[in-house]
Amino acid sequence: MVKNKRSFFAVILAFVMMLTLVACGTSNNNNSKSARKSETEFTGKAIVVYYYGSGNTKRVADFVADELKAETFEIVPVDSYSDDDLNWRDRSSRVNKEHDDTSLQDIELV
Repeated sequence: MVKNKRSFFAVILAFVMMLTLVACGTSNNNNSKSARKSETEFTGKAIVVYYYGSGNTKRVADFVADELKAETFEIVPVDSYSDDDLNWRDRSSRVNKEHDDTSLQDIELV
C-alpha cells in the first residue's frame, strides 16, 4: 500500500513538473518574440555607415540597412587600402601602424 502511494505521488509530481516546464517554456518564448518585435520597430531615421576592405562588412551593412529600412553610406579613404595594408597579422602593416600611432588615424576621405 505504501509502495503504491509513493508511485502515485511520484507520477503526480512528475506530471506537475512537466506542466511547469511547458508553461515556463511557452512564457519565455512569447516574451522573446515580443522583445524582438519591439527591437525591430524603428520610427526614426537611420543610416548605416560602414567601411569595408574585403566585402564582408558591406554584406552585413546591407542586411542591417534592409532590416532598419535605412540608407547606407560607405566610407571611402582617398588612399585606398591594399590587402597588405589590411593584414592585421603583419605588425608593419598600415592598419597596425594607424592603430598604434594616433597621429596616423586622421584619414582623408573621398
